[in-house]
Amino acid sequence: MKNEKNNNVYVYGTLMFDSVLNRIINGNPKKIIANAKGFKRLKVKNEDYPGLIRCKDIGSESFVNGVLLLDVSEEDIARLDSFEADCYLRESIDVHDEGGNLLTAYAYIVRQEFEHTLSDEEWDAEEFNSNGIERFSTNYDRFPDVK
Repeated sequence: MKNEKNNNVYVYGTLMFDSVLNRIINGNPKKIIANAKGFKRLKVKNEDYPGLIRCKDIGSESFVNGVLLLDVSEEDIARLDSFEADCYLRESIDVHDEGGNLLTAYAYIVRQEFEHTLSDEEWDAEEFNSNGIERFSTNYDRFPDVK
């Protein structure tokens, strides 16, 4: 069964980490594990964060594991919009929770004209947590402008 209410936000990269997310939003949404089928999460060249793109192969079984933020306020969605760079577009996509339920959520997808900024290498959350999160948090100067 698919929910029609679309104030959920699917995050797949740096925003999966509370230390990043809590610097952006004021609310404390419920979080569940979810995946987006038919997408790829690739490293942005020379950066610690990823981009999400649709798979070019029709019928691709590829999927990206992420976190679904439930019932995000309009104010926090506006903050997320401000946080995300112009190369991302907020779109409504379908995701599946761990029980296989189909849910609708916003996700920040790399605009087609910016796909050239992505490497061919998949982004790894564990690697980011070990090697990139401190650098990302220190170097990312847009945080103070969001709240």
